[in-house]
Amino acid sequence: MEVARMFRPWYKRWWGLLIVFVFSILILFLTVFSLLTFSVYRGLKKGTFNYERYFGSAVSSDINALGERQLPVDVSVDDDPATGNLIDPKVVIIAFEDFQCPFCGEAFPTVKEIVKLYGDEIQFVYRDFPVSSIHEDAQKAAEAAECAEDQGKFWEMHDMIYLNQDTMRVADLKRFAADLSLDMATFGRCLDSGQYEEEVRNDLRDGIIAGVTGTPTFFMNGFKIAGAVPLDILKRLIEAEIARQTSLEFMNRPDVSEPVNTSAP
Repeated sequence: MEVARMFRPWYKRWWGLLIVFVFSILILFLTVFSLLTFSVYRGLKKGTFNYERYFGSAVSSDINALGERQLPVDVSVDDDPATGNLIDPKVVIIAFEDFQCPFCGEAFPTVKEIVKLYGDEIQFVYRDFPVSSIHEDAQKAAEAAECAEDQGKFWEMHDMIYLNQDTMRVADLKRFAADLSLDMATFGRCLDSGQYEEEVRNDLRDGIIAGVTGTPTFFMNGFKIAGAVPLDILKRLIEAEIARQTSLEFMNRPDVSEPVNTSAP
């Protein structure tokens, strides 16, 4: 009897059973993880990936019913730099960004592309939201862009900073200004004096009031979209809002909204 116990197979011993149990749990976990990964990959490839399901508030607006998800927030464009359709846009996108934020850096080419694609129908407004507690150069970078705006080159400075996110000390910002052929005496006085420090802080304050908790955060006709949303998703959001605005404009036409008298004279 004792000999039989000594020669029992390892998988019948207590430590063998423990190994089998742990191994089974590991196989189950890897199976679920593989299926989830495959599901995400297939959704991304087909363009049907549900970002809201996996990332929650990372995409806080529903692609198919943008207006039904939330109430719009009244966000002022103030006197901040804008591009696109400045007269009668169907969609106004107000962005709160931090020049040193890596996620804003990821969103930079996406923003450039949507302005290129929808510039006739959208207005894109840039507002500052420097998170100085973790991005020590973001405040001065925002001020530098404001100083560049005085000389008509905000967007050139905006692009220059985002393309050089790892180098934006004051000396770097002045070098960017020189590369953009700005009047360096004027730019230097503006930046060194902190001429736009309060302007940038006002943007930050407005963002906090509007509910911004991180960057980038976009408000599309008042509807909040948080995070560096992929281009395909942002395009679908914009197109849905353009379609919604077009429908509202049609319904508000006098010949549509007024009842037609069909009774005989």
